[in-house]
Amino acid sequence: MSSKNRFNPCDISCAFPVPIPGTQGPTGPTGEQGVPGTQGPTGPTGEQGVPGTQGPTGSTGEQGVPGIQGSTGPTGPVPQSAFRAVNGSSQPIGTTINLVRFDTEEFDLNNEYIPGNVSVFIPKQDGVYLIEASIGVTAETAEPTFTIAALISLNSSFIQVKNNLINSNAINIVTVSSILQLQAGDTVQIFGVSGEIGTISEDISVTNFAAARFPSPDGSSLFSPFFRKPILISDLSQKILGI
Repeated sequence: MSSKNRFNPCDISCAFPVPIPGTQGPTGPTGEQGVPGTQGPTGPTGEQGVPGTQGPTGSTGEQGVPGIQGSTGPTGPVPQSAFRAVNGSSQPIGTTINLVRFDTEEFDLNNEYIPGNVSVFIPKQDGVYLIEASIGVTAETAEPTFTIAALISLNSSFIQVKNNLINSNAINIVTVSSILQLQAGDTVQIFGVSGEIGTISEDISVTNFAAARFPSPDGSSLFSPFFRKPILISDLSQKILGI
């Protein structure tokens, strides 16, 4: 009988019997968890995920305390003030004082002159101004000489007068000028009068009206108690015409 059996798979006699494995039994219950091992190194950062939807805007917070007010800035530029107007047509003149018209503006930097029947300069700002006007007159008279005068009117009061005596066969030109302290809204006009009936020339080189503002300090510091003393109309005929 062969010595090979289930305890001896050898074909020859074995030194000791070798058992043959049997069928695997069922899996036993899970044992208790062992002690965690040492933590491994941190892995690389993953890619950034897609941003989520933006949430609603929160309510407005309370207003903060106002800051300290800054210093006042420099004064801005003052508008330039100057104009010149001329006579565009002949006008009669006589022994009654009448307004001289200067119908045509040559320039008006601050839109302060109104031409035509009023021919008035109305400054928009206080200051010191040069006012100047000239009129030229030819007389219809047999007298050898005649006198004319030009007058500056400020707010319907005459404050400056200039007269001139010349031969009747020549054009009589008189220029009146003054440096005046004006306030915004004042009215400045030019009037004329002649000792003889005549005509005011339409030549722009002899009949014109102009004004310009000098650099001036502000407001009330300009004005003195002797400012704007008017000339009485009752004295004019004797003073400027000699009649």
